[in-house]
Amino acid sequence: MPAMEPGAGLKKSSPDAPMLKFTVTNLFEADHPVRCRFVSLFCEAIYSDDDAEVASALVRDCLILWLDDNTPLHWVVTNTRKTSHSHLPALLKALLDSCSPPLSELAKSSIEDGCRQEDNNPLFQTIEKHLLLRNNPPNDSAVFEDIVQIATKSKVFFAIPMFSDRILHVKCVERSLYPARSPAPIICDDHLFASKPAAMARPPVNAILQPPLFALITLLFVLSLLPGSRPLLKHTVFLVLTAVTVYCVYATRNEDLQMDFTNMPWITLNWLAVANIVWTSGKQDVSEVFRKKEMGRKPKKGIEKGESVVSAPFFTRFKWAFDLYASSRGIGWEHEPTAYLPHRTPSKNSSTNPRLDFLLYQQIPSLVRSLLCYTVGGFLMQLNPIFRPNATLTVSEQPWWLRPTVLGQILVLGSVLNILHVVLATMVVFALGAPLEEWDTPLFGNAKDATSVHESWRRAWHQLLRVSATGHTNRIASLVLPQSFLQAPRGTMKAELRGKFKLFTAFFLSGLFHLFGEYALLFPAYASFAPGQGSIWEKGGSYKFFVLQACAIVAEDIVSWVLHKITLRLEGIIQDEIASPPSRDASGNAARGLKACQPKPKDVTLLKLVHTCLTSPSIRATVGYIWVGTWFTVTLPLFTGTASEHGVTLMVGNVPGVAELAKFARSQLAVE
Repeated sequence: MPAMEPGAGLKKSSPDAPMLKFTVTNLFEADHPVRCRFVSLFCEAIYSDDDAEVASALVRDCLILWLDDNTPLHWVVTNTRKTSHSHLPALLKALLDSCSPPLSELAKSSIEDGCRQEDNNPLFQTIEKHLLLRNNPPNDSAVFEDIVQIATKSKVFFAIPMFSDRILHVKCVERSLYPARSPAPIICDDHLFASKPAAMARPPVNAILQPPLFALITLLFVLSLLPGSRPLLKHTVFLVLTAVTVYCVYATRNEDLQMDFTNMPWITLNWLAVANIVWTSGKQDVSEVFRKKEMGRKPKKGIEKGESVVSAPFFTRFKWAFDLYASSRGIGWEHEPTAYLPHRTPSKNSSTNPRLDFLLYQQIPSLVRSLLCYTVGGFLMQLNPIFRPNATLTVSEQPWWLRPTVLGQILVLGSVLNILHVVLATMVVFALGAPLEEWDTPLFGNAKDATSVHESWRRAWHQLLRVSATGHTNRIASLVLPQSFLQAPRGTMKAELRGKFKLFTAFFLSGLFHLFGEYALLFPAYASFAPGQGSIWEKGGSYKFFVLQACAIVAEDIVSWVLHKITLRLEGIIQDEIASPPSRDASGNAARGLKACQPKPKDVTLLKLVHTCLTSPSIRATVGYIWVGTWFTVTLPLFTGTASEHGVTLMVGNVPGVAELAKFARSQLAVE
């Protein structure tokens, strides 16, 4: 590789940085200033977090300048001096020691080609003695996290999983490039890829199979619910569906992390819903257990009045199955959980055109509110450093007033889901002529109902998982709990324990199936799902977040019970005081003895004030909002933290002015 001046072609550099001449062999001298310059170039890229494009361009130029073909092992091999090589050069050994076994064929070919190119057989023989190049590599597939001392006051962590991704992962760097800058250490998490900004890309594994597999899985979802199928055929299709789903989650990876993080939970949560229907119907036909509400509608084409859908043509049965699969909330079906769904927006003029009223008074206002929440949530996310690349502050290190900005993730996620629902419902109702009563129920409830964690999940948030989670929790409870608990009437202790068991089971199932998104994000294809050190159970946070929600609901129930008892006690004392004022004798003097010990009027006034605070709806709602906001501020990073660390967030970059406003706010608040 020809010698170049460091910094050539770079997008950004400091005027204080000296321009040093070098040769490639200088990089192997531990104290040589050129080696420090090599590290500092990457440091400079990491500190360019205010402009992702500049940082990416700088990283790319550094790789082109210093790594030749962007492959660290190949670059090191081709630029190693020819000697006897009784032992591996330090930098090459550090790279190999940081690779996770087994070494990929790409890495082996890169080493072999580099040695052949330089006709350096002694080096190749020395490399072959390394543990990763032996015929029987160790079984431990964990990524070694060795901190390698590259230069004085600088530490670089090379994480090259199976090496095929060709990345250089800078984990922790202490700033040592420019003495004039602050020497305070920072924590970085930046991936350096050869072609794309790293935090959103990686080497694909069977990615070409994902689109057809997704289509096949969707088809199998519907075929599993097809009415008129024999029980054996229905369960066979479901087993095939399960196998394809497991293969897709376990053995395929897209180079776009956002795609895998979004698609894998979608697949598994839909599988959970279909499994509930298949297992609930059992040996019966699906149409005998799950029925549509009549709602005065005319029989569909292909089904005569009073005729079962089982005898209908295949296309009619397929459409019936698709409607059942698509209605995850059970709207329009007899199993619809009406008590938990948001109220429909009343029509302003239902006598003329209900569909037009649906568009004008429900869909358009809902879309406007979602766009507003999307913008506000995006601003809050861009204000918080954990949602930006190269975050320098963790949530625990942030000032208390900055931490609530993590709630912007809820606004953005809820807005995106609601926008998709509004657009889909409008298209289906107006373009396909779907019944209005099946699509006019809002996806989310009113935010005013979020006065507790329980009510937030019960009414304010979407209920897409309620039907399937309820079915599975009832099934698990019937298998685990004794009959005395299952048959206990409401109001008894056993009934309360049964309800709490179902509560924890439902949230654990939700967390478990959300965990597959983190599994696809954190681990390569074919990685073990077994518990242990470094496993998904240790690194993932979804199931922890959802189980904590059940804990919060139980705590709320206990506090609510205690406050209810206190309120009843206060009411009794106040009523007794009103009904029985201090008695007096015939001469008008106050009575003595026990009656004189009754509460005085001023004490009752204070009790009345406390009673008012406990029973006032506005005060209870205000305290509830503060509690809910605080709770999700503390626990939400468990759910979003893993994705944010890898650059997978629903950022708002396409709303004019939001990014600029957030950047200005960060500079004023000193939270860069």
